[in-house]
Amino acid sequence: MTIAEFYHELIASLPAIGTIGMTIYVWLANRQRVKTARINNMDARIGNHETRIVCIENDMKHVPTQESITGLKNAIADMNTKLSETKGRLSGINRAVDLINEHLINT
Repeated sequence: MTIAEFYHELIASLPAIGTIGMTIYVWLANRQRVKTARINNMDARIGNHETRIVCIENDMKHVPTQESITGLKNAIADMNTKLSETKGRLSGINRAVDLINEHLINT
């Protein structure tokens, strides 16, 4: 093979080499574009989560603590005890009123 034939073969194969090179370049560029799109999508999703987390944190500031719930529970228990005492007193008063009413009816 002479140098002229070698250059002729090289020049003849340049379009194929160019096509292969261009194919590889397009493939790599598309991979990079897809990666960039995925990263941008992930950033948007993370931004949405950040907003949701901030909203939840703000809502959690208004949630009662365990101490306040225990205090409410004790206050309700006290009120229940006092209402039971009042119920007992009212039943006694009711009995006394019934006796007075019966006495007034009989006389």
